[in-house]
Amino acid sequence: MATWKSYWANNPKLFMRVMQNSTLYFSNKLLKFNLIAGSDKLLDYGCGPGNLADGLKGKIGSYYGVDISESYIQQANKKMGAFPEFHFIHLNTNNPFNELKQLSEQGQLFDCIIIFSVVQYFNSKDEVSTLLQNFKSLLKPTGKIILADILENEKGVWKDLWSICMHSFADGYFISFLFFVARLKFSNYNDVKNKYKLLHVSKEEVEEMCEKVGFACSILPKITLQKSRNSYCITL
Repeated sequence: MATWKSYWANNPKLFMRVMQNSTLYFSNKLLKFNLIAGSDKLLDYGCGPGNLADGLKGKIGSYYGVDISESYIQQANKKMGAFPEFHFIHLNTNNPFNELKQLSEQGQLFDCIIIFSVVQYFNSKDEVSTLLQNFKSLLKPTGKIILADILENEKGVWKDLWSICMHSFADGYFISFLFFVARLKFSNYNDVKNKYKLLHVSKEEVEEMCEKVGFACSILPKITLQKSRNSYCITL
């Protein structure tokens, strides 16, 4: 049975066009609501192949993307190689906090830390809480964490698909969306999902874990295409 890590390793392009457009929608919302600024230093946790970085070219001061997938990091470096303000770091799967600790020890502090569409693949809510705790040493006193695209339950799956479908029709990638749905259906995605589940975190649980590690938390307007999901602004 595959794990989430091996599933993405074996299906690196499955979500590519849909995720590119979903991420561009997200980056545009970040800018529209002034959640990031032109001089910001940004950390993107779970950066994938550099989709968010691509959407922020010329719009931020500097960017650091980190991911457990070496293949994605290689793709991101290739995509953004002409932009010296963009940096990508491969995280060690056995201890992904090592590289984050090294950034902290180097005195790297960030105006904004993005965690976009990643939490659902964590094993537990304790892991999310540990991640937030580790980010405290990387955040500027006036900085923020954008915890985005958080699933509360399974009820919004069809609402999310419909939202993406309508966006794909309006933005000209409807055929890609249909191919995505078909390939998803005939891959082993559901087998992996049934065994490892997707992590659901309620608004109350996000607030509780933020309070536990010493953060303030507020819910954001809908800034992702998946309209059933929540996003949060977390500050010191």
